[in-house]
Amino acid sequence: LARRAIRQVPWETQATARRVYLYLVLAVSACVAAFGFVSLFRWWLGAHEFNGLHLALPLVWGLVWAFHWRQVDLEKQDHPANDTVGPLYIYAASLAGLVMLLVGMGIMWQRVFLSAYDAIFATELLSSAGVGLWTNTMRTAMAIAATGAVYWWWHWHRASRTSGAIPAGAANDLRQAYLYIFAILAGSATVVISLSVVLFRLLSWAFGGPDTPAAGDYFRFLPSALSALVAGGGLWGYHWAVMRQEAQAAGTLPAARRVYRYLVA
Repeated sequence: LARRAIRQVPWETQATARRVYLYLVLAVSACVAAFGFVSLFRWWLGAHEFNGLHLALPLVWGLVWAFHWRQVDLEKQDHPANDTVGPLYIYAASLAGLVMLLVGMGIMWQRVFLSAYDAIFATELLSSAGVGLWTNTMRTAMAIAATGAVYWWWHWHRASRTSGAIPAGAANDLRQAYLYIFAILAGSATVVISLSVVLFRLLSWAFGGPDTPAAGDYFRFLPSALSALVAGGGLWGYHWAVMRQEAQAAGTLPAARRVYRYLVA
């Protein structure tokens, strides 16, 4: 039905309803395929037994995504210059992939830092069978991070740019909102919250009473706080560098930066 509409009315490719259809199918198929890829990677890493869905979901929905992305690419020259449907999908998918990447990496760092902390400060030997770094939690985190990295890289570094140029119009507005509000602000907020938690716990321990737990038990929160601090700092630092580069190239400061400054204040 969708292809017949173009054969009957060639300028149907310029209709907003068609672009909403194409990008909505892309979004749904990307979500289902991402779930399938995470399950496939978890099985490949030995986190659980094989299930047919581990191959069926990424294969079927990956083909659905690839077919519609090819259709979008063929019709891209017919899109109006102020089109917001495509950029909205691209930056939403970039954000989703980035969140998956940071969550996966954060869990991995937390497990590594916790193992190092226990090796230094633990007073008891744990006897559970799942002790160590190579646990199901680590495998799941690696699967989530790998899938998110691919999704983020493709949408952020490939789909969001045309011949390396900075997008213009509505696409640039959405890009700046993504940079300032969802990336830089989120990264700086994560850093501030993590440092606040660490400072609060340090002050509580320094001024605590005789019932304060031993330092080895009390500071067991540090691996989690440190992993969040590393993730937030990396998120902020990378996107701040991108923002500075693009601001110098454009020669102007976008309105999103003004909103970002007041939100930080």
